[in-house]
Amino acid sequence: MTLASFLEAQCLRMDLWPGAPPGERGPALEEHAVPEGAVGGIDVPVIEVYRPPEPNGSALLILGGGGYRHIQMVRESNPAANLALSLGMTAVILKHRLPIDGWKPLAPLQDAQRALRLIRKNAAAWGIANERIGVLGFSAGGHLAAMLSTRFDLETYAAIDDTDWLSARPDFAALLFPVISLEPPFEFTATKRMLSRDDAGADQLQRYSPHRLVTAAVPPTFLAHAADDKVAPPEHSILMFQALKAASVSAELHIFPTGGHGSATGAQGSRFHLWQTLFSSWVEPWLRD
Repeated sequence: MTLASFLEAQCLRMDLWPGAPPGERGPALEEHAVPEGAVGGIDVPVIEVYRPPEPNGSALLILGGGGYRHIQMVRESNPAANLALSLGMTAVILKHRLPIDGWKPLAPLQDAQRALRLIRKNAAAWGIANERIGVLGFSAGGHLAAMLSTRFDLETYAAIDDTDWLSARPDFAALLFPVISLEPPFEFTATKRMLSRDDAGADQLQRYSPHRLVTAAVPPTFLAHAADDKVAPPEHSILMFQALKAASVSAELHIFPTGGHGSATGAQGSRFHLWQTLFSSWVEPWLRD
């Protein structure tokens, strides 16, 4: 399936919440422009569900990056959805609330938990097996995917219907050039700025640093990073990989010499795009009964 065919594919769009989302919206943190190919200002979080011609029962929740200021679609979410569809997976793109717009730092995790639960709620109708639902995220979306993998059971909002009694745990996770640590010396990211005040204490920083939150219950995880990433250095993925291995969680890490940051295909001339082939091989056990 080509990218053009993905963009033309039938999309089921579903609001995450039956009414207003949980939590209150405060004043915007910053004035900002939304880059071309991205979306922002999301007050009504939604999932967009794309089904392949021959679904194999697996599903992938996709979280684009953007530093929690916007969500990158063209360079990240859309290519990931196309990859998922080519593997026979149902692709589910999440457009979640963003802290830059005044939503509390927990809002993205609330939306991610609800999205995973909605996939499980509708699994039978969408031809999805409950134990074959994964999450994939880029950059800040990788941070959110890692938070979902480590804090899937955290009660971030009061249950509003029977959907919220379902598990929010992904069965597998893929993190692409993720932001993982908000602690020094890795605190100079938009992710840290959006989720934590400048005077935040160590406890708060640890609560949003997924490598500090890993337990044996975290799902198998695939990581890929570029060594020349200047936005989120590869040490982020290394920290997560080390934490996963310490907890005896199955993990696979690939670090490419070049590739930069912010694109599913990597910088021109780099080999970073090969993560897609490696991921396709790694995810194969979840593509079949």
